[in-house]
Amino acid sequence: YFAHAEVQLFTAFKDGKPAGRISAQVDRLRLERHRDQTGQFGFLDAIDDRNAKREYYLSDAVRVARELGLEAVALIVPSDDTSRIQEIHLAVEHLICELVEERLRE
Repeated sequence: YFAHAEVQLFTAFKDGKPAGRISAQVDRLRLERHRDQTGQFGFLDAIDDRNAKREYYLSDAVRVARELGLEAVALIVPSDDTSRIQEIHLAVEHLICELVEERLRE
């Protein structure tokens, strides 16, 4: 995978201790095949703290995507367990909705 993809890894800290991590990837073969500008993010891991998650879940992946000229990001869950993949997708969907609602209230 890394022969044709680039990755950036991020760690979020809370009170000086690791609170979570995320990766942002660009797969050049995928970009060529689908002819779109979509990057991926994944390898999500976090302590059970809503504010800590918010600091890194999307912001670093979106920043990297913008810097690389991408127009979209996709969530990659490193699992063969469908229920686990759906669980992570649902959690991220809820987080996105919360962030949008907060912006609407500003």
